[in-house]
Amino acid sequence: MGWVKIGEGLNALFSSGAEVEGTLKEINSSNDPLDLCEGEASLNLIVLLKTAGVTIITPILSMIKGIICTTGGTSSHLAIISREYRIPCIMATSLSQCEDLDGKEVKLLLRRRKGFVYLLEA
Repeated sequence: MGWVKIGEGLNALFSSGAEVEGTLKEINSSNDPLDLCEGEASLNLIVLLKTAGVTIITPILSMIKGIICTTGGTSSHLAIISREYRIPCIMATSLSQCEDLDGKEVKLLLRRRKGFVYLLEA
């Protein structure tokens, strides 16, 4: 097993050296966070959002270890909230593999202005 780089984006935390591993959960609707609140939650939850709206994940912010967002920038509301909560966050992420990531183990590395996404492959 090893880590394979699958994405890169903007480091929204503005600090270098952050590294977090966890299980990826794609958030597509307002029901997804509610399902997590009702018991489906992982202790090492990393969420993937396709829009930079933070409102949808507000109920689960305390459960989140990391955020990957395919849109937005470092001044978006999601990036600001991630800094306030000190949650590693990568914005405007370009992913080489977008499908079938839900439930997979991923790692986020924040280095200077960039953030990198790695997938654990068997």
